[in-house]
Amino acid sequence: MLDHDEAKPLQDRMIMSLSGISVEAIQIPGHTIDSFVFKIGNALFTGDVLHAGRIGSTSGVVEKALLLKGIKNRLLTLDERFVIFPGHGTLSTIKIEKLFNMDLIDASSTNDLDQVFHPSIVT
Repeated sequence: MLDHDEAKPLQDRMIMSLSGISVEAIQIPGHTIDSFVFKIGNALFTGDVLHAGRIGSTSGVVEKALLLKGIKNRLLTLDERFVIFPGHGTLSTIKIEKLFNMDLIDASSTNDLDQVFHPSIVT
């Protein structure tokens, strides 16, 4: 646990206790290189990484591929009942996104994403 005067950089898979609540940080670059999703219980606070029915915006094709790979490997592998709380728009679930998010459906049908890598994260 951190002292109130101590600052520690956020890292992938870091688990923090905030007011007695366990929060896991999941780094998923693409929208920005330092984008994180926060997992609390069966909830995912995805910010601009994943919205209901769409992925976050990116600045190029490499960034989009990184984002799709991170979502595919780090979020879609979780229990389908996880609730998604995006930074904008309607709530969703992993199952709904697997069924209706065309970006994710297209990405899941190809192995091209396996070739995409960025040294800041292992996805």
